[in-house]
Amino acid sequence: MSITTHIEKGRYRTYLDKVTDAPVFAQPWFLDVVCGADQWSAIVVEKKGEAIGAMAFSFEKAWGQRAIVNRKMQPYTCILIDVPSNMKGVNARSREKEVVEAIAANLPNVDRVNIKLYHNVQNWLPFYWKGFQQTTFYTYVIESRGRSVEDVQMDYRSSVRSMIKKARKTLTTTEDLAADVLIEQANKTFALKNKRYPNDPDIIRLLHRESKEKGVGKLMGAVDDEGNIHATMFLLEDERMVYYLLGASDPEYRNTGGSSLLLDEAIAYAIGRGKAFNFEGSMDQGIESFFRSFGSEQMPLMKLSLNRSLAMRLYDLIKR
Repeated sequence: MSITTHIEKGRYRTYLDKVTDAPVFAQPWFLDVVCGADQWSAIVVEKKGEAIGAMAFSFEKAWGQRAIVNRKMQPYTCILIDVPSNMKGVNARSREKEVVEAIAANLPNVDRVNIKLYHNVQNWLPFYWKGFQQTTFYTYVIESRGRSVEDVQMDYRSSVRSMIKKARKTLTTTEDLAADVLIEQANKTFALKNKRYPNDPDIIRLLHRESKEKGVGKLMGAVDDEGNIHATMFLLEDERMVYYLLGASDPEYRNTGGSSLLLDEAIAYAIGRGKAFNFEGSMDQGIESFFRSFGSEQMPLMKLSLNRSLAMRLYDLIKR
């Protein structure tokens, strides 16, 4: 049956109006903030004139070359697939294939593609058939599965539970924070490494404001009795998950357990709402070990890449 595709943001916005459980990273307002309103577009897949899937993507220019990429603070490119609840498994897999195949075949013909997909799609064969390469990345997730907060906390490593218990003796949590607190702490931490904080402060401020107004953003802080803020954490959420998007701690208080306390509070918040908690896992060995110590489960993510340009391959090497 004939499949058509359209690269058009208006159709994408219309499609999103009927998708009640789309990830927060697929929402047009999020893309406007993180990518820039004129720096993203979307491909919509239709069958019999009805949208059955879509993918929004961000684009940039580097060295005169065009690229489709994930921006900073855009952890995922989301492929959305319309699968009715009463659709048989075999038909659902066919639907996934036809949507992914249509997207892979009809993306703009750019010099480079480098995107990390949201975890709902695991079939990258249509991209492979179009010459893409795939690298597996990982995040760590705590699923609700109807468990209580206490049940989840019992899965923490004992050293984590001890650190949280110690932190609670001197610290409390607050949400009465400005984004500049997180930005300042992150700048201090990176300055100690003689590095510049890579995230744009203006985007962080705007994302905090927009997400808070929409009821899907939360900026938490761990504070002592004297008002010193030891650590901060910026969360986003959607219908299914709460995501640890950004975090920072004041180097002066790095050993007081502020970050562990905030994670415990964030996990309790997610589980209490019947949602999974996504650590937005890192490939860094030390961070991976810390996230895993909360009893989280490893979840694979696919990073897809395609380089048609020698200049972009050199650009990649330099950025590494």
